[in-house]
Amino acid sequence: MAQIKVNHYKSLRPGTGEKTLVTEVVTADSETGRFLEKMERKRLLRPCFETIDMRGKVPGECHRYLLNNRVFYLDDVSYGIYQRGVNEHNGVFTVGTYEAIVNGSHTNKAMREAERKRELAEQHAAEVRRRASAPGGGVAGEERQDDPRERRFNPDTVPFGYFKKRREERLQYVTPVTLKLGEQEFSASSRDISVSGLQLVLKGRMPFPAGRELLVTFPALAEQNPGLRLHDLAYEIVGCDTRGQDTLLRLRMRESDRPAGFSEFVVDLIQRFRRKYKLDVEDDLISIQAWLYERIYTESMVSIPFFLRREQDGLRVDAVAVTDGNQPFAHFFHSSVDSHDFSAICLPQRVARYEQGEEVVIAMCRQKEGDEYRIQSLADFEAPDAEAFGRFVRYALSHREHLVVKVQPCALPFREPSMKKFEMAAERLWEKSPAEAERLREALESISFACVMVNVTEQAETIWFAAEARGIENHDVTGIECWCGHERRRLPGMEPCGEADPGLLRPRLIRFGYVERRREDRYLAETAVALTAGRSRIKGRTRDISTRGLAVMVDGDPGIQVGDELKVALISLQKKRPSLNLQAVPYRVVGVQPGQQTAIMLERMRNRDEYKIDDFFVELISKNKDKLAVDLQDTLGAAVSRAYEGLVARNIVGLPFFIARGEEG
Repeated sequence: MAQIKVNHYKSLRPGTGEKTLVTEVVTADSETGRFLEKMERKRLLRPCFETIDMRGKVPGECHRYLLNNRVFYLDDVSYGIYQRGVNEHNGVFTVGTYEAIVNGSHTNKAMREAERKRELAEQHAAEVRRRASAPGGGVAGEERQDDPRERRFNPDTVPFGYFKKRREERLQYVTPVTLKLGEQEFSASSRDISVSGLQLVLKGRMPFPAGRELLVTFPALAEQNPGLRLHDLAYEIVGCDTRGQDTLLRLRMRESDRPAGFSEFVVDLIQRFRRKYKLDVEDDLISIQAWLYERIYTESMVSIPFFLRREQDGLRVDAVAVTDGNQPFAHFFHSSVDSHDFSAICLPQRVARYEQGEEVVIAMCRQKEGDEYRIQSLADFEAPDAEAFGRFVRYALSHREHLVVKVQPCALPFREPSMKKFEMAAERLWEKSPAEAERLREALESISFACVMVNVTEQAETIWFAAEARGIENHDVTGIECWCGHERRRLPGMEPCGEADPGLLRPRLIRFGYVERRREDRYLAETAVALTAGRSRIKGRTRDISTRGLAVMVDGDPGIQVGDELKVALISLQKKRPSLNLQAVPYRVVGVQPGQQTAIMLERMRNRDEYKIDDFFVELISKNKDKLAVDLQDTLGAAVSRAYEGLVARNIVGLPFFIARGEEG
């Protein structure tokens, strides 16, 4: 049900005949919306005594039918709709079936209307293209007309960085109110109410100065609750707007001004009428909308954002964010199976340039040294001159694995993270581990700068190929000093000629888009197990346990893949419950993390003893809950991702927009 406006009379004083005309925005979940939908269903289910003649109204041939002692002329589509409607309603020809036939999409009228809409859309699209191709984006001398069809091309705005401001529920509750502002008195009606807030509507346009205090009385509520003080309550004016000929007043009550029992009364009022009246969910809606679009944006980023924190001796790179969108870009920085080498953007002299708000271009290439890959890099300002930097760029591009990036500072001045928003994003982490949540809060508060690393390799290659075409092929880098990790080396022999503090070059890795995947808490517990996969039996020890899952650590590469099904012998736990067979519990592999020790994540499958095993794990965890630490990796990852996503959203310098696909494209 779309939102519609309905004018109707509503009682302001329960138990009396006094009513006032109100304008209500009706939605499906409101009391009026449910009432209207109920009445519409009743209307459509009423028996219909009309006859139908579709001759000339449909493109198909109509035949004569005698139905319920009445003559109908129906085409095949109409007859099919009639039969389905009668069968669904126990042989009754209803108003709904009648309207489905005479107003259906198979009628000539509906087809003409659909064709007209399609032609209008095509004409409008052609007009938009014509205007766009004209000089200045329009036709010279042509006056722009306000075409209502163009409104759909003006998208909604999404307030990035917005988070839920209201900590209290607001109920859209209408009741008479009297106001006193100095010697003046006014009559109004409430629009919504919460423990510490109130919105009022007054007839006529009247200015109310923000910050002034006024006294509010609820006469109808005072009659119903004689034991509670509901007169001359002190409210502060927060804002005043006009809507048409009415004045909309926003008020706030300080906690110190609330009379005894007032907070409990409003909370009870909201609970009693939350299903009868509509809760004001605008704040929640905007907050969720902002969060969703922030996540869509950050998950789709092709650039790599990174964050810098301030210490006593200056800025240093604290964390780098990778996501699905920039994964191909970030792959260049892989130095081993599970780590990245981002030292090229962390060197102190380069960080100093970021702090000054300068853009820095860095050329890089990867070469293998021994068993690992090392990244050679040079920033534009580090070269003796532009010609030398150009030679290093051509040298880097001559390698199979190369990259040229531009580091751009985010918004200046930097917009620091909102701690209120962080507390909401890390709510589950606060519940599980206040100490870990406090450490994350302190780390977030220390962030004082952010940058993005943009891949400009394609542009650099274009310039390089153009130079080659002009006969410029100077790749001589003799004497140029570049950086390889924390070491400064002189080309071409890569002789060491200086170094930086390695501790400054190891930022944390953040994964944008991470959400809490586990449906239950996992507890860190180590116990002996044996995995049976085919004919192989592999010994290991658990890293963490939960009712439905295990994480098992085994030495080396066990040759197990995601999706494999295997049997797990819970060797140590079997001793705690000899009556239950724990020697061949079925599990499915849902994750594998290779390394010197491979971590295998397992999800328990169903079998005939599943409920007994459930009870065993629940009892085991309950008895040892105080001794076991909760595995916070999943919850912490989600909280970190959400907090830093919000920080990126607050400091965007561009203007992101989102494109949706509809029926017309």
